Order: sequence, then structure tokens, then C-alpha cells
Amino acid sequence: MTYGILAWGGSSHSLRVFGLQRRALRFMSELGYRDDCRAAFTEWGILTFPSAYILEHLIYVKNNINKYERHEDLHNYNTRGRVDLVPAHCRLKRCQCKLSHLGVKLFNRLPVRTRELPQKIFKHNVKSYLIKEAFYSVRTFLDLGPKI
Repeated sequence: MTYGILAWGGSSHSLRVFGLQRRALRFMSELGYRDDCRAAFTEWGILTFPSAYILEHLIYVKNNINKYERHEDLHNYNTRGRVDLVPAHCRLKRCQCKLSHLGVKLFNRLPVRTRELPQKIFKHNVKSYLIKEAFYSVRTFLDLGPKI
């Protein structure tokens, strides 16, 4: 499911894959057709499809952090968001799903102390948080503002 998820995870087919994932989990957990399976994702320790998509974005940005500019590189003002990465400019809605834009937006939503963790600890903490929360959409992650 996660093979090449950065390339195809934002497509319209991802909803079908997520539906199949929930269907399989309902079968494994012996839940009914219309039962909520969010608790089952947490109980089994499985990432939801949107959570796996978010995790891959965050790991990619963390591994390639030197390729991105920070706001403090662009100006000398002491602002609240000076340590945030600068997302690529996207005029159209369809290019806002690209890695250069969405990955940076997701990464900027993380607390600064989490962003500065070493790679292995970063991945473990973020993955644990995503399993615990079992997000059903990327929008929910962006709106909630993670507390890792």
C-alpha cells in the first residue's frame, strides 16, 4: 500500500485504497459493515492510509531538510514563524498536493521541538502519534495541529 505513496497518494484512487483498508480491518476485527473502525486501527497499531501518506511526506522533508529555505533565510525579522520552511508557491489547487508544497505544510504543523529531533526518534514519535490519532484525512491533521 505504501509503495510509491508520495507519487500516487494524493490521487482519486487513494480513497478506494483507504476503503479497502478499512474493509479488511473490519473483517480482521469482526466489526459490522457500518461500524467505526478508528479504534481498531489504534488497537492493531496500523496506520490509516492518510496517516501513512502524512508520515511519508514528513520523513521525506526531514531527510531533505537542506533543500528547503526557512523564513529566517529570507529576512532578518524576529517573527514567530522564522524557523518554518517556505512552501513552494502554488497558484492552482491541483499543485498544492505536490510534495514541495504539501510536505512543507505538514512539516510546519509539527512543534519545533519535534522537528529538531534526530531522524530515528523523529520517525518513531511521529508514527506513534499518527497510529494513536488514526487520521481519516490530511485536512484533519492540518486543522488539528499535532501535539507530539
